Parts: sequence; C-alpha cells; structure tokens
Amino acid sequence: MQTIIQGNDTTLTLIPYLQELLLPDSSGTSSLERRKVDFALARNIAVRLIPYMRWEAVTPLFVVEGSAIHIAFTAPLQKPGKWDIELTCYLPTGGDATTYTQRTLRVEACEVIPRSLLHRVATSEAFTITADLAVALKGEKGDRGKDAYTHYLETTADDPKLSEAEWADSYLAFAHLLRRI
Repeated sequence: MQTIIQGNDTTLTLIPYLQELLLPDSSGTSSLERRKVDFALARNIAVRLIPYMRWEAVTPLFVVEGSAIHIAFTAPLQKPGKWDIELTCYLPTGGDATTYTQRTLRVEACEVIPRSLLHRVATSEAFTITADLAVALKGEKGDRGKDAYTHYLETTADDPKLSEAEWADSYLAFAHLLRRI
C-alpha cells in the first residue's frame, strides 16, 4: 500500500486483469485465462475512491488509456487514512461484444498521512496498482453423481444393509462424536 503525504497531488494508475475460468465440461477439461482488460469495448466506466470507515467516498477525475486507468487523487480529495479504489464497468461477455456484464473491482490503494507525520516514509509520486477481475464461466452440465446413501448401499459390507433412516441416524451420531473431539 502506497503512503501519500496529505496535500500532495498524486496519480494512481489501476491496471485490471481479467481472469476467466472455464469450468470442467463433460470431458473434465477446464482452462484459466488471464489478460489485461482492454477498455476500448468497456461501457459506463466509473471510479470511486473509498476511505476506510471515516469519510464519504469521492468520485475523482480519471483518464482511460488502453488497459490502464489513471486516477487523479488531488489534495482537496485527500483525508488522512487508508483508501480503496473501486472500479465499476460493463465488459463484453463472450466473443460477440453484444452482451455486456457489469464488473466491479475494489482494491487497496493507498494511505494518506498528515504532513505532521513526515517521519514516516512517504512519496507524492505516481504509482501503479494491478488487480484481478475474476469471472467463472459455466461449462456444460456434468454428471450429477450419486447421493451419499446410494454410495453407502453400493460399497457397504453391512449385512443386513441399514435403511436410509437408520443410516442417517448412524451418520448423525458419528458427526456428533466428531464434534466432541
């Protein structure tokens, strides 16, 4: 987390990465892709600076440049304490760029300290923050599998096999014993 001396105009640069996870399909394969967010296709980009529990969130001026968002954290906006950056935008879903999904990212940004605390290390220079937007895409519907009682029936050596009610009672008794350990 970057430290900023209160009263120094600072530029925060946010470079979000989009992580897309394709969940396993019927063949059991899945994939993870991580890439910088290209804001050329993004819509309704909004940025807020949010302080930790003491002040109202502020809406700063920002400039979008390719995959980066440069946020002006000017002296009049700064109050002492820790600050987060919240980014909200609509990004294309899939490859057709006709369907958009809202994405929100909130990440720790900086701590503003009063000038009277100059004994701490501080800077007024610009700095860059990277963060990930994670998206899980649903794959093909997989096999539902067996319930626990069916598995018991197929794998037990009990003779005679317990009824479902007896099995459930014995399972609950076992779970109760585990809680005591």
